[in-house]
Amino acid sequence: MKHPQGTAGPDRTRTVSKETVERPGSDTNLRRRRSPASQFALVLVGSRQTPQRIGEVLLLPSRKPFVVGRFDPEALFPGEEWAIPVRQRPGATETVGPLELPDHVSRRQLRLLAERDGVRVVVEGKAGVRVDDEMALPAGEDALIQPGATISIEDDLCLFLTTRPVTLPSVRARQAEEWSAFGFGEADGNGMVGESPAIWSLRDRLAFVAGMSQHVLLVGPSGTGKEMAAAAVHRLSPRAGKTLVTHSAADIPPTLLEAELFGNRADYPQAGMPARSGLIATAHGSTLFLDELGTLPVDLQARLLRVLDEGGRFRRLGSDEPQVADFRLVTATNQPLELIKHDLRARLEHVVEIPSLNQRREDIPLVAQRLLLRMSERAADRRQVERFWDRESRRFRVSVDLTRALVRHDYSLNVRELEQLLLASIFESDSDELERTVSVESRLRLPQRSTERETTLDPAAIHAALDREDGNVAAAARRLGVSRFQLIRLMRKHEISRSAPASDEADGD
Repeated sequence: MKHPQGTAGPDRTRTVSKETVERPGSDTNLRRRRSPASQFALVLVGSRQTPQRIGEVLLLPSRKPFVVGRFDPEALFPGEEWAIPVRQRPGATETVGPLELPDHVSRRQLRLLAERDGVRVVVEGKAGVRVDDEMALPAGEDALIQPGATISIEDDLCLFLTTRPVTLPSVRARQAEEWSAFGFGEADGNGMVGESPAIWSLRDRLAFVAGMSQHVLLVGPSGTGKEMAAAAVHRLSPRAGKTLVTHSAADIPPTLLEAELFGNRADYPQAGMPARSGLIATAHGSTLFLDELGTLPVDLQARLLRVLDEGGRFRRLGSDEPQVADFRLVTATNQPLELIKHDLRARLEHVVEIPSLNQRREDIPLVAQRLLLRMSERAADRRQVERFWDRESRRFRVSVDLTRALVRHDYSLNVRELEQLLLASIFESDSDELERTVSVESRLRLPQRSTERETTLDPAAIHAALDREDGNVAAAARRLGVSRFQLIRLMRKHEISRSAPASDEADGD
């Protein structure tokens, strides 16, 4: 495989709230007020027609009605505007053109209005509209949605609600050298993927830190890319001419920690032990990236503190001769900072927080494309992923249903966990499109909301719908106005079985 480059009345209004499942600092914590410089925005996270436009943004100024559907300016009413997505890059905003939608989507499919506490979505067209998984909105209904929610039109389009500044601030990263093409999943010059404000802020912070001389502490959950961030600091720094020295403190046996860091003479402290230069001496003139700093014993943290305080002076084990190393220390931890000596933390002047996927959900489809691309470049994985490659769009085919789930999932292992979900889908997907399979569903952690429609469905209505659709769960769910997975939950609750036709076996119940 080649390298892929009418408004409803108040009694019909529902409010969808996003559960607070984020860690402190996440932009989906609804208790945090929007800043005056930001506004609600819908990010395109899934598109069957134009996947190359994933990452573009519909900016929604307050109290201004916008229409989403098949583009036709003559379909607008006075005071309305067509919602046309833009590509946001630091200091620049580019308009590519209207959304491309299939013929079964109405010209006036959705009407959007940004209010104080969220965005009101009014369904005017006949195509199926769903908020998250739990709420199907037929024509004539509306809902007030809040950041963290998704809106899907059939299996054609998925939008993620967040907040965005009108213009992204300028960054220090060199455009020509460091920026990749918009969207897709191609990494930039430092291996980073994404178009969210969080990832652009990280790029800016790393570029600033790289141009300084002080030592650095990278903090963030597991799987957020701290090693990649350390490599970026080195690559953008004046020390880039020498090889970055990397090691994880967690990988060094406790009895060898001191020798690995500072070196030792031959036969010391044990007979037969070879001489070591040590990581600090090896990093002379360069950068030492020491991962898992929180696993270092307190006494070794104290010795490391002395090296930093004394201009790089240290002694190898078994030797009285002083050594000097001109090195820059970049460390990382996913542990509580209390595990690091406070005076050592004080010497790590730059503290950079690496955002989790939960803090930049709109980037998840782009990161997923990058992971699939990397798989396609490995000979052992290529045959398994190449069937999902679309030559026309030069993207991997990912269903809107799976995309919605990946964007809403609560990640604890971040990129590693996203890759596991993709692998589960690759294994079980029967078509040429990555699907939300049974195995994927079993791994998902989604914010659960009961809806009026689901809770009022009785077993008789479920039986009737299944009978009308010859046991096809997906078709019965559409008839009942709930998601396939809501119907599966209710079938299990009421112990309802069905005899599915062979064509429905791939539905994933």
